[in-house]
Amino acid sequence: MNFSEVWKKVGESSGLLTDEDIILLGENDLLISNGFDRSQVKQTCYELRVGNVAYFLSRPEIERKIRVDEQHPLVMRPREVVTIITHEEVELPDFILGRIISKGQLFSIGLSPVITYADPGFSGNLGITFINLSNRTIKLNYKDTICKIEFAKLGKPVNSPYRGPHNFAAKIWPIDTSKFLEKRKIGQQDLKNDGLLKEDAKYFGEPFDLISERLINVGNQIRTLKFVLIGATSVIAGGALFLLIEKILTIVKIVPESIQSGIVSGTIAGIFTLLAVILEWRLLKKKSV
Repeated sequence: MNFSEVWKKVGESSGLLTDEDIILLGENDLLISNGFDRSQVKQTCYELRVGNVAYFLSRPEIERKIRVDEQHPLVMRPREVVTIITHEEVELPDFILGRIISKGQLFSIGLSPVITYADPGFSGNLGITFINLSNRTIKLNYKDTICKIEFAKLGKPVNSPYRGPHNFAAKIWPIDTSKFLEKRKIGQQDLKNDGLLKEDAKYFGEPFDLISERLINVGNQIRTLKFVLIGATSVIAGGALFLLIEKILTIVKIVPESIQSGIVSGTIAGIFTLLAVILEWRLLKKKSV
């Protein structure tokens, strides 16, 4: 059947197309002109699938475009934004509007598409932008279902059907980087403030939670090591001070008995060592605040 004959068999003059309408059109290479699969038709919509190309909008330009196939799934880290090019191509007449809606199964795990639509007259693969709102890494395989499209038949054709540029056909996906803020720089205070790192870990999830936990542990280990080294240094210095004081006392013969000399020397050296340890501990505690 030709274009006109097929469309004459499609339901009402206006309104949403039903599953029967979508199947009739798809099997005649209309509406969904490439990649049509009858099993993807559900009630009043068609479920679109992951295609061979995706664009990670938050990554550096050299890493932005990736290929997806059976051996290379699409992996989205927490808070990543990706535009997935659909496996299917659509070809909308100037009296059909396509609305993109989310799929509940994906929305429940934190993956949400940006709700959009395809204008009457649009032709080609669709680029659906998704945000991983969860703090878990999500994997999508090639041809996994990602969202739904419903088709609204208009009462009459639009005066100006879509004839604009198609980003995927041009092999690009433009990003307005002028609206990006500069990346936050992590300073020494961020590493000392465990609470800040823990809050960031809750928000960003894997692998940031593992990295931040490791940073916190390393920071604690460094502080402990500093205290041990300072204590050991103080003890060694105290021992040297003890020998020096004992020698001085022996030479000047302030204390005649060697036992008394040792007691006096040890007491004086111990007091200085204790004061040194307390002072260093207070300095470390003050720096860590």
